[in-house]
Amino acid sequence: KNIGVLMFDGFLINNECNKEDILNILNTYCNEKYNINWICKSMGNSIEESETYKNYLINKEEKQQSNLLSIETQTKMLLEENLKTIKEQQERIINLSYKKIKEKFEKKHFMVSNPIIFGSEKKDEVVLYNKQDFATLTAPYIYIMKIGDKVVQRDFFPQWLKDENKRIYNNVDFIPKLNIEDKTIYNMFKGFDCIKINDYEEDDEMKEGWKVFNDLISVLTNNEINCQKYLLNYIAHIFQYPDINPLIGVILKSKIQGVGKNSLVQILSKIMDFKNRHSKYLLEGDMDDITGTFSKDLSNKMLIAIDEVNSQQGFENNDKIKKFITQETRKINEKNVKSYNESNYSRVFLFSNNNNPIKIEENDRRFVVFKA
Repeated sequence: KNIGVLMFDGFLINNECNKEDILNILNTYCNEKYNINWICKSMGNSIEESETYKNYLINKEEKQQSNLLSIETQTKMLLEENLKTIKEQQERIINLSYKKIKEKFEKKHFMVSNPIIFGSEKKDEVVLYNKQDFATLTAPYIYIMKIGDKVVQRDFFPQWLKDENKRIYNNVDFIPKLNIEDKTIYNMFKGFDCIKINDYEEDDEMKEGWKVFNDLISVLTNNEINCQKYLLNYIAHIFQYPDINPLIGVILKSKIQGVGKNSLVQILSKIMDFKNRHSKYLLEGDMDDITGTFSKDLSNKMLIAIDEVNSQQGFENNDKIKKFITQETRKINEKNVKSYNESNYSRVFLFSNNNNPIKIEENDRRFVVFKA
């Protein structure tokens, strides 16, 4: 009962047994019968460690430390990744918040209350829309908000409509002045390009350009000095006082074509807007184009050029032409957009190869006529 573990040439016994008595019993029996001698080999508390074992222990410890470091590194990386994800989510919530999207949206979009229309600024121009078309245009604008633990996405436009502090104007108008006092009016005038030229040198090319232009004025006025001066002053007035309507229309007539009547307004319009191929400040066409039902093309125009005016057209539309020149405001009627009133600062030019293109009464104050 005291035998613990059997071994190849012996066995382990309980350490509390009387080892001497056991040895006597074993040797008495085994020496005589089997010629076998038994000894007691006590167990030592120390182990003589081999180099292999020592290296094993070292490698084991290093591996454990490496595993610990690896776990620590992985945990750190995981925490950093989680923190980064949380930070990115927070930044996304901030960057796509209603406030931030509103700042971006209102840099080029606005609303007008009278009538209810919506505007979008594109480069140096403004396009007006009805509510449905504007909602379609701005559909890509969305914002996100956090509700509990969830982040939800919302359409921006419906929420913006409810915003009492949105970018909104009472009226939309075209006033050729960069700084108007009434800030409740959205002014569609964006300035003349020539005003933005601050540095230039009066070189030979510029002098030659002025000579060509002055020669054109001379041809259009039949070289009459007083007429040249009047027409140049009229042109200068357009640029120096664009927000004062002179209430006078210019008629340029000639017996032959190709004297440069159209060239004059095209040059003037390019001085106003030389960035665009077709100047946004010029409306050029025949009588039917100018007096049509839809007057969208009249909006934002500083120059209205009516070409090829004959006697029948001129006499039939005499009152309409005078109205173009003298009316303070005109109704802009655009398809799919509510009509609105716009201030009239247009300068009207009429071109004709006819000797008597328009009815001019004896006391007329609305037309000045030049024969090229």
